[in-house]
Order: sequence, then C-alpha cells, then structure tokens
Amino acid sequence: MDFFIVAFLIYVLSGTKINRKEFYEDYLSIKYTNQLRGIFVIVVICHHLAQQISTDFLFYYFRYVGHLAVSIFFFISGYGLMIQYKEKKEEYLKSLFKLQIPKIFIPYMITTIIYLVVRNVIGKEITVKDALLTYIDHDTILPASWFIFALIIFYIIFYYSCKLWKKNSSNIIISVFIGLSIYSIACYILNYHSYWFNSCFTFCLGVIWAVYQKQIIKSVNNHYPIIFCACSALFLLFFLPLVLINDRFSGGIIKLICEELSAILFCISVILLGEKVQFRNKMLGFVGNISFETYLIQGVVMLLLRNDRWNLASDVLYSTIVLLGSVLFAIVLHEIYKSITDRFIAFILLYKCNKTE
Repeated sequence: MDFFIVAFLIYVLSGTKINRKEFYEDYLSIKYTNQLRGIFVIVVICHHLAQQISTDFLFYYFRYVGHLAVSIFFFISGYGLMIQYKEKKEEYLKSLFKLQIPKIFIPYMITTIIYLVVRNVIGKEITVKDALLTYIDHDTILPASWFIFALIIFYIIFYYSCKLWKKNSSNIIISVFIGLSIYSIACYILNYHSYWFNSCFTFCLGVIWAVYQKQIIKSVNNHYPIIFCACSALFLLFFLPLVLINDRFSGGIIKLICEELSAILFCISVILLGEKVQFRNKMLGFVGNISFETYLIQGVVMLLLRNDRWNLASDVLYSTIVLLGSVLFAIVLHEIYKSITDRFIAFILLYKCNKTE
C-alpha cells in the first residue's frame, strides 16, 4: 500500500503549477476547489481503508487524517454558502431548502436503500426497526454518512443566522460560531463519536474567509512566507500528538482541542498553499465533480468485497478495487442522482407555483 501512496503523490504533484513571483487569484475558484475535493475524497477513503487492513508504514498514518480531509469539505461548503448569499441575498436563502438540501439528502437516501439491499442480498439482513435504532445509537446505517447529517445541520445554522442578521456579516459569523458551539457541546454531552464535531468549526472558517478574504489575503501576502510557515508549524504542533500519543488521551478534551485546532490550521495552510501552488490535474477535477457520490458509495463497495459470505483476502487488491470501484460507481450514480434530484426540485417548484396561483 505504501507503493500506492507514493504513486498517488507523484500523480497529484505531476499536475502542479507553481507561481514563484505572484499569487494565484483563483485559489478558491470552483475549478480549483474541485481539485481539492478530488484529492481529499481519495484521502477519506484511504482513511477508512487504513482502519480495516494490515497497513504498511506510510498507509498506517491515514488512520489519523480523516478529520483533516473532512475539514476541507466543511470549509468549501461554508465558503460557498456565504459567497452565494453575498451575491444573491434573500433569494439564495429562499432556494436553500428547496434546491441545496435535496441535492444532499436525496442521494443519501437512495444510497442508503442500495446499501440495505446489498446487505440483504449477502445475508446481513436488517429490519426497518433495527435500521432506525442505528440512528438512536449515535450512528448511521450507511457507513460514514454522519457527514451528511452534520452538513445539513450546518446549513440550517447558516440559514437562520442569515435570516436573523441579514446584511450584518459580522453577526452572521458570530451566530454561526455559536450555533456550531451548541452543536459540538450537544454531540459531546450525548456521547457522539468525536468525528461528528471535531472539525466543524472549519465550516465557520469558510464563512469568515468569504466575508473577509480581501483583508485576509492582503495581510497574509505582505508576510506570506512567515505566516504560511507559522500556520504549517502550528498545525504540526497540534496534529503530531494525535499520531504519537493518541492512546494516552483517547476521548479526552485535550484530544478534541488538538483535533479541532489541527483541522483549522490545516485548512488555512492548504488554502494559503493554493495561492502559490495549484493542482491542475484533469482526473482529480473529474473525481472532484463526483466526490459526493464517491463518498457515499464507498461503504457499499467495501461491503460487497468483504462480508460474511466472501472475503477478498488481499489488502492491496481490496484497497485498489474499493478506490476504483467507488469512483466507477459514482460516475453512474452522479447522473442518476442528478436526474432524480432535478425532477424532485422541479416538482416542488411547480407545486409552489400552483399553490401561489
């Protein structure tokens, strides 16, 4: 598996463009954030694989980077929502529940049904009651789909923050921060797994960046080498304890603080790096476009390859097929989900239109 990691790094770096004299102004464009999505959805899958298999030296450390990869997705979501709200104001809020949340929830529901069908086909039957009890037990039926529920909650927090404060961006940020703090405290008190909330404040970071990016970048670029190196060093300061002495404070407050701060500093480091170094790989951009479907379907592919009826013994072959299979399934599902979601949204809009008439 270490060979795969080296090959993946070489492939990613092969498409990089370095701007030595100036800064890339499109460091958070849709085209570039798709590159980041493509990279980090692969990292997320590797993170889940590293928790299951007998890993080599390098691949082993993917066990600790899940919250870092997810933090990039949360940042991009928060940034994208605020950019859209700044441009479209109230009109965007009106479309948030009609257009955006269905694009998340409908694919989740369909993938969950696929997962349940696969379970029943291979003999791991589960009743509707047991499926519902899974949620009560602080988990989700579809593996790793906690992300969808967290993201929907963040959308709701963002929506009501904007409804409450409208044009006051500073108060929107404060309101989002308070909402995420309440969410984190609730998850902690209810004994949810730490991954439900250990990188959630990067969503708020994305909102902040969307509001103050001109000021931030102007200040940063005046002292870019110092600030970038300082952020990277601080990231390592909070991340390395998670790797080196993880078992000593498993589940503790110190661990949560290290996870959240390392996620925030990692996001900042990656975004600032994008000002100078950009990944411009067509395949990564393509995977980025289907990253959501890839994320959803990975658990189904893993179940198909290793279950009570058959087991693909080779870790290398298993990991390779999971990665390739997740992407290939996602290509098909992307079009199916888009078609179903578009029809659902069209129906809702038509219903609203007829109701107003």
